[in-house]
Amino acid sequence: MKLILVLLLVLSLPNLAWSANRYWVGGTGSWSDATNHWATSSGGSPGVGNTPTYIDDVFVDSSSGFSGGGTLTLDVSNPQCHDFTCTSGHTYTITTSASPPDLIPYGSMTLETGITMTGINLSFNGAGTGRTFTTAGVTQYSIYIYNGTISLQDDLTVSQYVSVYGGTFDANNHNVTVASVNCTSASNATLNMGSGTWTLTGSSNPIWYIPSSGITVNSGTSTIKFTDASSTGKTFNGGGKTYNNVWFTGIGTGAYTIIGSNTFNDFKVDTPPHTVKFTGATTTTVSSFTVIGTSGNLITIDSVDGVTQHILSKASGTVVCDFLNLSNSNATGGATWSAGHHSLDTSNNDGWLFPTISIEGGKITGGTLK
Repeated sequence: MKLILVLLLVLSLPNLAWSANRYWVGGTGSWSDATNHWATSSGGSPGVGNTPTYIDDVFVDSSSGFSGGGTLTLDVSNPQCHDFTCTSGHTYTITTSASPPDLIPYGSMTLETGITMTGINLSFNGAGTGRTFTTAGVTQYSIYIYNGTISLQDDLTVSQYVSVYGGTFDANNHNVTVASVNCTSASNATLNMGSGTWTLTGSSNPIWYIPSSGITVNSGTSTIKFTDASSTGKTFNGGGKTYNNVWFTGIGTGAYTIIGSNTFNDFKVDTPPHTVKFTGATTTTVSSFTVIGTSGNLITIDSVDGVTQHILSKASGTVVCDFLNLSNSNATGGATWSAGHHSLDTSNNDGWLFPTISIEGGKITGGTLK
């Protein structure tokens, strides 16, 4: 009698569920087609009755039917699973025909070489640590982190966005190549950047957006590198956080706009000519400022509104620049800021040393502090 009562009680609980393994079989097909493509064992008979849920582990293996290629199509909105593990050794495509085009893993994601993924947002959800993401070099469309901790196991390439809205995204010292990082409306989120290079390839702003609250950025020894070569202006909105190195490079002519009072180890601009604009009345703090143009290719430094001074601050030592076109810039903090003999003091600058050349006894001397 007691056993019967317990069974009745269990069956009456509407939210109670048991996890199960779901193996893809039958090659090309649609996620929703459980009758022909989902089995409970590797190479088993399909027809388990339902597609994977957020507690079910999904496997694509050597018995999944992709030895001659094929396509797994996500044809339902927001398909879910727990772990998603690919070990087939075959070449195939995972794509989507649904809107929104999200695949939601609540556990870890392990891909394999040979996969092509198209148009899919990987939206990691679910609480807990110890969750991993192995890309195997497969380019992603967009990555969203909503909850839990996701740790990269290899380098990541994303054609659109990396967005951390909640939980923790740990680059785990791997390189990240992505069009843009956009963490708008983050809440209780953490971004661990590690020691890798974050290469930003996009031309659609914002290229880097971190809100001032809701997210913690641990920059480690990373480098943020802007590489887009178009004429489109590009924005770095750092949210007033501390970063290691930021590097603006490439042959594009679009202006770089720096928003917020951010702190950098090395602030670097190369391959001139470039224009760098800082938000007026903000303070950019640096340990080093590596900004040198070339003859006929000046690097222009100005404020966004072209009127209000921005502040560049370094605690000590000497900053050596040259071939700059300077406006609305206040260099301060205790260091000596040398603009160089070939730089232009265009308007409204303070704290910069603009050398004036004079020859006395065969020696070049002189210098005027603005």
